[in-house]
Amino acid sequence: MSHPQGEFRVDRCVCAGRDFAELLALADKHGFAFEQLCQKTGCCRGCGFCVPYVQRVLLTRETVLPLMPQAAAMTGEQIEARVEGAASVGQEAKADQASNGATPKGGSSTRRTRATG
Repeated sequence: MSHPQGEFRVDRCVCAGRDFAELLALADKHGFAFEQLCQKTGCCRGCGFCVPYVQRVLLTRETVLPLMPQAAAMTGEQIEARVEGAASVGQEAKADQASNGATPKGGSSTRRTRATG
């Protein structure tokens, strides 16, 4: 698939510190539906930015997605404020994961990719 140069791509839930490939693998391994996956991993419980992305990952099995229109309409500051505002919720989810034996991973919610053939 070809992407315009500099297009934002989303590949993880920042609040839960989980990338979409990991979430898809967990859903496959344990047969989790969306709600079960969110409950077990803490994804989609912080800022909520990743909810439509995780739903799409489960439907399409794509793990790196284009920025969706509702997110594209947000400024960088709005996205950052939303993610930062969920930091305490994300920290609580990570603490819950740690107490359940899960190991949270960090990263950013979006990244830029260069155009490919």
